[in-house]
Amino acid sequence: QQQQQHSQTHKVLSTLTNALCRPFQEMAILNRNSFFRLISLLAFFSGMVASGDQVLLIYYLEERLGFTTQDVSVMFLIMGITGLLAQAVLLKPINDLLGEKRVVALAFFCGAIDNAMYGLAKHKGTVYAAVAVAGLTGMAFPTISAIKANNVHETEQGRIQGALYSLQALAAGLGPVALKFVYSQTKDGPLGPGSMFLFASGLYLVAVMIACSLPSDKANARRCTTDSASSNIHPTNPMEEEHIPAELDEYIQLASASDTSSSASLSSTSREEDYYGSIDRTVQMDHQNRHR
Repeated sequence: QQQQQHSQTHKVLSTLTNALCRPFQEMAILNRNSFFRLISLLAFFSGMVASGDQVLLIYYLEERLGFTTQDVSVMFLIMGITGLLAQAVLLKPINDLLGEKRVVALAFFCGAIDNAMYGLAKHKGTVYAAVAVAGLTGMAFPTISAIKANNVHETEQGRIQGALYSLQALAAGLGPVALKFVYSQTKDGPLGPGSMFLFASGLYLVAVMIACSLPSDKANARRCTTDSASSNIHPTNPMEEEHIPAELDEYIQLASASDTSSSASLSSTSREEDYYGSIDRTVQMDHQNRHR
């Protein structure tokens, strides 16, 4: 009984250990290589600053600029319209024109601008303009997800998306804490309480530099896939083109030899059938004569 209890306890502990360790094991795909680590860092910055803005911006505007409920409603209306236009209308043509790498850099640069405008704003109109620019920042995370998906096997699509969203959730928890800490340390300084948004703008500028350092052959994976497919269809190596006729002639010779051998085997088979058929007819005639 003690052994059974010990084995059951061991099973329960192993199950709990596997359940606790599995999320970290699944997120290990983000540490596969240096390119994945850079992309994960971009996703972390994106989630961190975005969550900090969502949690702290309204309180900051109500305290510093006297925002009312109507002003907040107008701000969210502008944010929703610009976000819809950015992701539903502008994202695809900009992506086709610039590529995924530059789209991410552009989105983070817009994030740096709008956070700097939050921190330096003295009037409500400045905040409205900053919110309009912030809509373009929403192009960053979908593009990062696409880059990751283009660089993994189709069987790993769910795993990479889940790992990215898990990393973003972790960043969303740390973002408000980090900005609140900056606020508490610098609210009485020369920049005032808006320094936390200037800090967020600095994070976005770091993300811009990281995005610009991404290798184009991996970041713009879809374009490279198209190029490689076209190169496979149309060989560019002249040596390969010279070998094509020789290989074709060899194939024709083998095919003709195969046809000759098959026809020869068929003719020999027909001769054998005629031979055994004549024997059978002779035996039948002899049997009939004897019967008579």
